[in-house]
Amino acid sequence: MTGTEIELQLKKLQLEFAANLPNRIDEVDQYWSDTHCASAAEQLFCLGNLQRAVHLLAGSGASFGFPITSEVAAGLDDRLQDLQSRGEHLSVNELAEIDSQVGRMVRAIQAELETFRGVN
Repeated sequence: MTGTEIELQLKKLQLEFAANLPNRIDEVDQYWSDTHCASAAEQLFCLGNLQRAVHLLAGSGASFGFPITSEVAAGLDDRLQDLQSRGEHLSVNELAEIDSQVGRMVRAIQAELETFRGVN
């Protein structure tokens, strides 16, 4: 494979990643909504789903040209891991904190996606 072919393949992957970001936002929103479950065990399960989705964004964002998304998602990922390790039902303050961080991450994704679309 030549350098140009590799660049074309990387560009294709970046475009696919960007095209899938609205689905990722929907997934995160759904998982976040699911964390408002009744029991602590259910909430931890739902929080785990949210953490995994956020972790994927943290790991792949910068690789595909979305460094702010990656940075914001990494901070949220760390906080979600801390909350999961505690193994307790989230407090009202913790729910508000995570809600704010999820919103911040979604806004970062939307802003970077808008910039990406303007350039590509």
